[in-house]
Amino acid sequence: MHSVAAECSWGSHVYTMQCLDKDESEKVFWESVGQENKTPALERASEGIITKCGGLPLALISVANYLRRRGRTENQVAGGLTTEHCKSVACTLGDKILKGQDAEFLKINRALLQCYNNLPDYAHQSCLLYASVFPRGRPIRSKVLLRRWMSEELAAHGTVSDEEGVRSCLQAFIERCIVEPVEIKNARVARCRVHSIMLEFIIHKSV
Repeated sequence: MHSVAAECSWGSHVYTMQCLDKDESEKVFWESVGQENKTPALERASEGIITKCGGLPLALISVANYLRRRGRTENQVAGGLTTEHCKSVACTLGDKILKGQDAEFLKINRALLQCYNNLPDYAHQSCLLYASVFPRGRPIRSKVLLRRWMSEELAAHGTVSDEEGVRSCLQAFIERCIVEPVEIKNARVARCRVHSIMLEFIIHKSV
């Protein structure tokens, strides 16, 4: 958490870990799947997976290992990966992570569940789940998000029932790297987005 890091840091600077960019994500993914499986068709089919992983190495490696095992099992050929496998996983990634039934997704399942379960209270969890209604890939206007939280009374029985409270809730998500600031105006977050892999998780969690 940023607040903890700030207390422990020398001075006011806190280093923020960055996610991998697109090129780095592709490199990690294909090194894990196996470069010998890389074809133009599979590259196109895997784009959705790489985007949803949001530059998180654990997510990329988990999916890559799952695809490699599935290809070997179903086709009886080492690295028998198909475009259908990639497209299927891209559509069901959140569900696979939430259920954690496949060994490859256990670590990321535990990490995301711990992140969700360790939120301060049920009100914070409700607010996070509500964020799943916004379209993928588009920044969310913070004012809209905060007003929605208040109007839906999601936090009426928690600690975030007023405007300052819901702002504090949003800040808690940012500190936990669940939500990423996209635009800052007047020292406040004007636009934000839920991290890609967490978004997949909460979409299926909220169903």
